[in-house]
Amino acid sequence: MKIVYFFAVAICVASALPQKQTEEDLPAPGLINKAQAKTPFYEDKCESTGINCLLNCDGIVENGQFQFCGNCSTFLVCEHSVTYYGHCPGDLRWDQTAQRCSEESETCEECYIPPLCTVTGPVCTPNDCTDLPNDFHQICDNCTSYANCLGGELVSMHHCPEGLFWNNLVPKGCVAESETCIECFDLAYCNTTGPSCINSCEHVEGDGVYQFCNNCVQFLQCTSGVTEPVYCPVGMYYDDNSQGCIETSGTCMHCANPEECESTGDICVRRCVGVEDGYYQGCTNCTSYVECDNNAIYYIECAPSGWVWDNAVSACLPSSNTCEECYTKY
Repeated sequence: MKIVYFFAVAICVASALPQKQTEEDLPAPGLINKAQAKTPFYEDKCESTGINCLLNCDGIVENGQFQFCGNCSTFLVCEHSVTYYGHCPGDLRWDQTAQRCSEESETCEECYIPPLCTVTGPVCTPNDCTDLPNDFHQICDNCTSYANCLGGELVSMHHCPEGLFWNNLVPKGCVAESETCIECFDLAYCNTTGPSCINSCEHVEGDGVYQFCNNCVQFLQCTSGVTEPVYCPVGMYYDDNSQGCIETSGTCMHCANPEECESTGDICVRRCVGVEDGYYQGCTNCTSYVECDNNAIYYIECAPSGWVWDNAVSACLPSSNTCEECYTKY
């Protein structure tokens, strides 16, 4: 009787011990539990983990995994703009470039402080793809990342490999030295850059390129009255004499003195493109005149000092019958 009892107890104890599972016994891997995944695993530690991070999937049309702004242990799983949260195991951190959880992340920095820069050049976009063509574009935050725009929407952000910077000139890509991207680029906007500048092509008769009154790193391409702003490469400025971008402009001055006269009369010459070589009345003042030479404009002071240009005699005189300082047409 004791032997039977002992045998029964042994069977009960053995059945209570943990049993080794075979591969067939293990549950098959399944999809994320989306009901649970709608809440982050940890509380948000920071406001940002990098320039590529997202708070949620609102407006993201591209399905995939994205860096989360709250912390580096969590990542976003976006499906049709719906937000789900994934979690990296242990001490791993999400890496947006590698698209995986890694021991060291090249993209995720908890409590990331964004740079003070607000512009990286005249061609950058402030993370807004409105009216931009479907393509990769330079962003204004920094030069190591770039935006993917599709249908006027920002669908994703991408990061250049370490040591490379975004170059917005075709063929676009990440390069060792960018011709278009300078972090904390200083772009001054003005009311005028000189007497030959224009703000739009609306009333311009001849097609061609013109100096822009807003700044010197852009110029305007006029075609049948339609205005198309064009950017110079970084470090170059538009010059009306050469009809192109050069390192030092002889005609364009950032934020030229707005107190200068806009006209000295109906016959004054602002630019020499298409004008026959010769001497003409300038538009800024009467104590100087302009020389047009092979489409280039040069300013020459009258001599003796105090004399003024008279276009009727093509010379400087004590008084002028054609030139009126700060002329206003009534």
